[in-house]
Amino acid sequence: MGRTMVMKDALHASYSAFSRWVHWLTLALFVALFALAWSIDDLPAILRNPATQLHESFGITVLALTILRLIWRFAAGVPPVPAALPAWQKLGAHVSHLVLYLLLLAQPIVGWLWSSAGTRPINFFFLVQLPWLIGPDKQFRRSLGHLHGLIGNLLLVVIGLHAAAALYHHFIRKDRVLVGMLRG
Repeated sequence: MGRTMVMKDALHASYSAFSRWVHWLTLALFVALFALAWSIDDLPAILRNPATQLHESFGITVLALTILRLIWRFAAGVPPVPAALPAWQKLGAHVSHLVLYLLLLAQPIVGWLWSSAGTRPINFFFLVQLPWLIGPDKQFRRSLGHLHGLIGNLLLVVIGLHAAAALYHHFIRKDRVLVGMLRG
């Protein structure tokens, strides 16, 4: 997926500063999204709507960052997968990135559709109302809510596998895959 960066020494390849910044910002937003999602029902009633609006705003931000990240990935390329990896691990790396990007795009879009199928608009960081994508529909809204939850759980699994693979590379294989995302 995307061009591969041309590097003189692939062992010392790292992601660009922009890629690293967007990666870690997306992770921070993802953690905040889940913290909000899991705590909204336990908040006092007066805080639920602002917390929901913040959750939705973070989700739209993840959507925008993911689109920027994909554009950057195709334009600037990414460090090569370590040549010494077995073919199945190379394939797994490519497939897991593809699945991760698809889920990071699908989750906020489904969330936006879910909000649009209700009666309350998304106010992006309390500054601007986002357009409705569809009209109110209670049954469809319920289905979208279930799908949003399912995608969220899938994201947790895929991100967990992604983190486990990074740690495997760092501690078991002792290559620079994780270091390439931590610093240039």
